[in-house]
Amino acid sequence: MVKFRTHLLVLLAMASLVGIIILAGCSNRDERFESAPLAPSLQEADAALHRAQAAMQRANIDLELSDIGTLGHLATILPSPLQLSTLEDPEVIQEAIRAMYEVLDAVGQQQVAQAPANPAQTGPGVSESDLVLVHIHFAYLYVLEAVRITTIEGWGKDGEPNTNDDLCRISFPEEFVLEDVKALEEIYVFELTERSQAIFDAIEANPNSRSEDYLKQFNQSQRQVILDALLLLLGSEVKVPAFPSVIGSDSKPIIEQTSSADRGIYRQDALFHLQDARNIARVIAPDLEEALNDLSKIIVETFAEDFLDQISQWSFEVLNAQEVHSRLDKLVSKR
Repeated sequence: MVKFRTHLLVLLAMASLVGIIILAGCSNRDERFESAPLAPSLQEADAALHRAQAAMQRANIDLELSDIGTLGHLATILPSPLQLSTLEDPEVIQEAIRAMYEVLDAVGQQQVAQAPANPAQTGPGVSESDLVLVHIHFAYLYVLEAVRITTIEGWGKDGEPNTNDDLCRISFPEEFVLEDVKALEEIYVFELTERSQAIFDAIEANPNSRSEDYLKQFNQSQRQVILDALLLLLGSEVKVPAFPSVIGSDSKPIIEQTSSADRGIYRQDALFHLQDARNIARVIAPDLEEALNDLSKIIVETFAEDFLDQISQWSFEVLNAQEVHSRLDKLVSKR
């Protein structure tokens, strides 16, 4: 039975646990920066951070990391898929991401390279916990954007949620207990609707079916959003091969598609920023290692074995599968 359940928020859950342990004892960022005059670069970083926070507050998606340690369950700080899909300004997440990269630019961090060999050596006045905060925000924002675009495209032709033509949905739990590690897989769950699941099961059961029979169940926009969501989450370079003689659900031939995500905005992906946060946390709080490894294993199982393998079965081509699996392996490594 084909099972399309991709747990999108495991990345964020792991990042937030880092925040719980590392940041619980940190002093308020604004109080620390106000204690002495800021250098010009830090003034730029501070202004950019405030722009990012203002954008998130306008959409009611701001992440109060200072409160995480006192929350009983993570879901209380996460926006629902419906809230994300009905944002008054759909570009607000992009605006926040742009501003957060301006923060890194101002303090001289390199977004296209791996984390520095010695994460403790940051710019003057910028602490390791500040950088962990920034990278956790990035992971959060990337995941929210992936959830937002996927939710909208899953609604089908009528553009309305929870109707008969929905292809997929992202479920969201009413209750989530942080201490239950297995529940980390059940925050945002990307799954086919019952109707779509029955269609996919029938394709799999048919001995004469072709792999592209899965692709034609999607319209062009729905296929595109899978490519873009995978890039935002994992940096996966995925392609839809052309099948000119195969007609999709929008009555159009299946054309070749690659990700359309704007790399001028989305310079990296959630996995990259989570790894950077983990690299820094490893130096300043080594006792986190075991907890991070447990959560990382969930990420590998969920994304590498479920999502990536599933879309390959549906004729989506993962062009950098080896690289993505290598990055996931590093994330779960105890080294």
